[in-house]
Amino acid sequence: MKESSTVTKTLIEEAITEGNFELADDLLDITELFANDTNEEEEVELRCLAADVYEYFARTDDLLQILSPYIHKIPPRLSTANTAQLLLRLGSLNYLQQEYQESITRLELAKGFFEMMDNPEGGATALHYLGRTFSKMDRYQEAVDYLNRAIEAYDHLGLPHRKGVALLHLALTLEKQGDIAGATSKFYEAEQVLATTKDTLKRASCTNNIGLTLIHKGNYKEAAEKFSTAIDIFMRSAHIPYLAASYNNLAWAWILMDEYEKAEELLDTALKLHRTNNDTVYEASTLDLFGLLRIKQGRYQEAERLLTQSLILAEGAGSNYNIAIVHVTRGKLRLACKQLEQATIEFREAASMAERIGDRFVLCEALLLGAESYLLRGECERSRERLEAAKRYVFDIGNIRFQAHYQKLNKQLTALMGNHTTRDFKLSAINLPTREEAINQLDEWLTRRALEQTNYNTVRAAKLLGVSRIWLYELKKRYDIMSQKVRIKN
Repeated sequence: MKESSTVTKTLIEEAITEGNFELADDLLDITELFANDTNEEEEVELRCLAADVYEYFARTDDLLQILSPYIHKIPPRLSTANTAQLLLRLGSLNYLQQEYQESITRLELAKGFFEMMDNPEGGATALHYLGRTFSKMDRYQEAVDYLNRAIEAYDHLGLPHRKGVALLHLALTLEKQGDIAGATSKFYEAEQVLATTKDTLKRASCTNNIGLTLIHKGNYKEAAEKFSTAIDIFMRSAHIPYLAASYNNLAWAWILMDEYEKAEELLDTALKLHRTNNDTVYEASTLDLFGLLRIKQGRYQEAERLLTQSLILAEGAGSNYNIAIVHVTRGKLRLACKQLEQATIEFREAASMAERIGDRFVLCEALLLGAESYLLRGECERSRERLEAAKRYVFDIGNIRFQAHYQKLNKQLTALMGNHTTRDFKLSAINLPTREEAINQLDEWLTRRALEQTNYNTVRAAKLLGVSRIWLYELKKRYDIMSQKVRIKN
């Protein structure tokens, strides 16, 4: 190998270790590195370095090209060390191509080779990559176990950049499980560790994901600020996948703050980027957010079409997390259209899927919405069951929107059941001529019950129902409910 190539290779290795991938990318000139006197072992080492840089920037086409000689078969004459390194990069390629089972197979082989050679750094990296792949497959317990083992090994080896990235992946896994407190703690820890490196991109990823935890807690404005900060960094680095994902997140914040025009513009851009990057999982997520936006705008037919497309993509990609999310949004659409039976089915599907993959956040939302849909159908017992199941997660997650929803449903259900048996109410609801009339009668009964229990005190009755005083006045007018003074006078 030429002396200049050896020096360049060393500089690239140092830049990668420090997390300075921009410098590594600038130094990387494959044509120049592959000198005529480069032997096969040296060429594999160089290709593995290039693969690390391309993976970091999610340049899948470049990664595919640099590893193309070994995709179908690794030369048997290669050393065990380089065979293991190639398997590690090929597993990463499968990961980026969303071929998760193939990724697991290759990474397990690499892990075995590293253990046989007593190579702790290679073994830690294999554990790390296996953990992030298990997370994508919604196998959260395995993901958490592998990532924790990788973090411990990186810490022992004195590799802060790799430790920071593994902490980031662990936080993402905990977030998907609905462990918002645990995820937030790990995101901040990852941000602190990465601050000691030169990796601004991964630090921005931490900032972006801290924004997500703020959304889960109901701090939408602060979350939007975090997303905007991350987007500025991603735009400068031209990291398309991270940029598109941040657009999704910021759009979600705008939807929750009723800023629909801002959300629409961001989702349009994100959808184009995901399709350019051929990322079907994030495309499914963007279409789901578009569907949610259309529900908020009252454009239900468009929402139906978008959510159907999202579900097809999520099922095709095998993303159980996205499938559960789409079922939640489809349930919201059914509620908006007063299709209560279909709504309960969607929320039941979402809850079942979320419970299977261990996602407490989605499970909690599906249970709360399921309780609401059963309550609107007059099925108090089933509504109470869903509400009790949701109670286990509502306060642990710390989402103020979930807590408010729970308190409102609990008050309504308590007022509705009162001294009446669940059986009696369910039978009376079933005997009503139409679903719309049943909903109106339930609404009137709740209003009257709340007023009677509070001695017709408007402020207390509105609080009991979980509505504003203005809306309570509207309900009294709609159902011709007189105040106590008027009733006594009459």
